[in-house]
Amino acid sequence: MGTLLLVACLFPCQDQSGLPEVKTLLTRLEPEMASFTHYPNEWCDYFYVYGDDGYEVNMWAKLFGMTMEDAILRWGERYDVHSDDLNSTWSFLTPGSYYQVLNVPFDAAGHPFPLHGFSFRTPSKGDNGRSTISIKTSMITDSSAYIVSTPNEATAVYYNGLVSADSYHRLGLDSICQLLKENTAQYNKDQWGRLILNSGTRYCAIAFGQNQKGVFGDTTQVWFTTKGKKTTMEPDSASVLFYPGTIRNYRIPPEQWHNYTVRVITVDASRIAQTFLLDEGNIITPHCPSVTIMWK
Repeated sequence: MGTLLLVACLFPCQDQSGLPEVKTLLTRLEPEMASFTHYPNEWCDYFYVYGDDGYEVNMWAKLFGMTMEDAILRWGERYDVHSDDLNSTWSFLTPGSYYQVLNVPFDAAGHPFPLHGFSFRTPSKGDNGRSTISIKTSMITDSSAYIVSTPNEATAVYYNGLVSADSYHRLGLDSICQLLKENTAQYNKDQWGRLILNSGTRYCAIAFGQNQKGVFGDTTQVWFTTKGKKTTMEPDSASVLFYPGTIRNYRIPPEQWHNYTVRVITVDASRIAQTFLLDEGNIITPHCPSVTIMWK
């Protein structure tokens, strides 16, 4: 009898002292998409959910001098436990990459509790076959072209770009491919146009990829020449930096090239995709908002 009373005194309120918590179940996973269902416990009134690639929350928290919980509250999505929909679907994920799901639960009084989370990895695209990328060009004018790159089913990831004939022969294919590999990777059909090209000039569209095992396949090269008569560029217009959609030109005299480094930013402006000096070649990167074209 004494022992039973002692146990009752040690744990008088065990069923009423729980902390808010949210468990998340991964319900569907594809190379570029993931779906989840969130299960809050009875002490949770609402919660915030945020997903990143494993370091983003921590990076932003340090950058803005806040905690990771604060970052999740600022950029995460709020869910009410009384809602009929406690599901999430994330699209445009990178195949073969790690992500983490983080949540911060709140009780009915509005008090936040420590974050919970888990990591997962998206499946890779492609298979163990040989990667090949087809390239089609159309609507070629004296200053533009429309280019479509399409990977085959074996391709897990690929890289593509455009280079003038002069730069192709000066740099060599190996150097050009290395520059393209430092740029943003592609996984699906890539369509791009609205280029600012020189008239009467020969160009080469290049694409190459690797399969699921990381083995590189064939390098596709498609040559074309813009219409019109080739013009000679003035020395003070040797470099043009432009942004698709809102075209703005920046002309830098060759004698000042050593003072500049070109930084190509990814579409979502989250990171620098490529950095190079102004004398390293005429590499056009279709999937970035800032592109460098160099005419010599």
